[in-house]
Amino acid sequence: MIAKVRPAIRLRPAPALDPPYDDEAAPPQPWSLQLALQLDGGVRRRMPTPAAPPPAPVAASPEARRAARRFLDMILEILNGYRPVSHVRPLAGQVDTEMVVEQVSACLDRADTLRRARQQARSIRRPSAFVQLKQIRVCEPRPGVAEVAAALALAERTWALAYRLERRRGAWLCTAIRLV
Repeated sequence: MIAKVRPAIRLRPAPALDPPYDDEAAPPQPWSLQLALQLDGGVRRRMPTPAAPPPAPVAASPEARRAARRFLDMILEILNGYRPVSHVRPLAGQVDTEMVVEQVSACLDRADTLRRARQQARSIRRPSAFVQLKQIRVCEPRPGVAEVAAALALAERTWALAYRLERRRGAWLCTAIRLV
């Protein structure tokens, strides 16, 4: 008597054609990694585990927070007219000095333009309002690097000031700054 031998083929469910919902826990797998049929005689491939999400930014160290606040205080003194722009030079990296000074000068020009417009609109002869800090956020993505975002206010307008400080040879230096 001849026994019937079935081929070594296993049926696997095919992936759904509909996209997954946002509240589903499992991330979708790429089509190339999902097999509808798998032959038992061949080598089986394992599905790779999904990559872990990138780590959240680490809270800044007290030293980074102090450095960020000291730098911001100096920028506010420049924007309010208590310091010249050249005082930012020693706190900028050697390569980035000109870019940092240009950005701080552009911030100062914007603040002066708003002050003049406010004085003309209200015909006020006394000095107008100062640039004030509303909020500051500091994170330290890796030791020795602080990234800061600060909300500044002047004349009923709010700006965002973002800058990056890096610790080099024991000193915190500004390597990038932008006013939005």
